[in-house]
Amino acid sequence: MNKTSCELIGDLLPLYADKVCSEESRELVAKHISGCEKCRKELEIMEKPVSADFKDDIAVIKRIKRRMFIENVVTVVMISVFLLSVCNLGFLVMFTSDLPMGYYEYALEDKICIEEDADGNLWFVRKEGAKKSFFLLPDVYDENGNRLSTDEDFDKEKAVAVSYQMRIMLHEKMSNIYSSGEEKELLFNKNDKPKIQTIYYYDEDTDENIVLWERGN
Repeated sequence: MNKTSCELIGDLLPLYADKVCSEESRELVAKHISGCEKCRKELEIMEKPVSADFKDDIAVIKRIKRRMFIENVVTVVMISVFLLSVCNLGFLVMFTSDLPMGYYEYALEDKICIEEDADGNLWFVRKEGAKKSFFLLPDVYDENGNRLSTDEDFDKEKAVAVSYQMRIMLHEKMSNIYSSGEEKELLFNKNDKPKIQTIYYYDEDTDENIVLWERGN
């Protein structure tokens, strides 16, 4: 047959291979391929069974699963490291941060006082919850009320009062452990500092100095 006939048969070959063309078309295709090697080979290719080889697909799926597993492991590790870092930061803040012990917040009226012994030594006494404090921060005032830590006009030659503030660690503030008894800390001898007339406790919350000791009382 001529080229045009091969083109026509080429359009019919898929229908012929699937056995869905008309009887007239089947006869036309059969007659043509009996004498046309090219179209016959095309038909053989169409009629050849397709064998599905899943080996490559399985290998791809395994690689995908392995990659997903690795990504999940990495994600879990990163989340664990993040949570661990947050916990460590929380513990670091708790065990390194300190706060002022407010006089009224901690009801220090019955928990702290100044005791004077027979030699004129002045002792800072802490009882119960006040024992959680870990140090005292002293500040000095002159007779004009100027403060050593904040006022440029402070005159150390006219210093007449000392103010103390206790600090507490954050984890101690959160603790409900009760402690009995008392602790004493030597401040100074009143005879060594005759100009000091008053000892205060400074409440940072109210910016107030509470009198703990006055000379002569």
